[in-house]
Amino acid sequence: MIIVKPYQISTSIKGDLSVVNSNDVPFKVKRVFWINNVPKGTWRGGHAHKICHQMLLGMSGNITVSGGDGTYCMDGGVGLYVPPLNWIDICFRSANGSLLVLASHDYDESDYIRDYAEYLSFPNPVQQSQAGNH
Repeated sequence: MIIVKPYQISTSIKGDLSVVNSNDVPFKVKRVFWINNVPKGTWRGGHAHKICHQMLLGMSGNITVSGGDGTYCMDGGVGLYVPPLNWIDICFRSANGSLLVLASHDYDESDYIRDYAEYLSFPNPVQQSQAGNH
């Protein structure tokens, strides 16, 4: 996974403006969705994708993303590129957190790996470091 810091264009009393340009995203975006109004302490994720690439962008709140190569703090304005075959767990550590997700593919339930034992059957070097976490 790769941390991406969106370029902050301006900060004023009207608020901050942050941008992710197309060259900041290592795939063509086909789907955009967001998760918001999440209660403090809620866990999301708990899956991997077979082919879908994602860019997770922390919009507000204190959010952590745990994956095979570490844990990342997704405070507002920070993004994380998640290639396929990376199991992630997301914790919303503050009330009303908000996460924006850019995805390389339209929704397809068959792309999801929701069972960790099944995930371990896929060839992936990241699994070595994740095996002890579940």
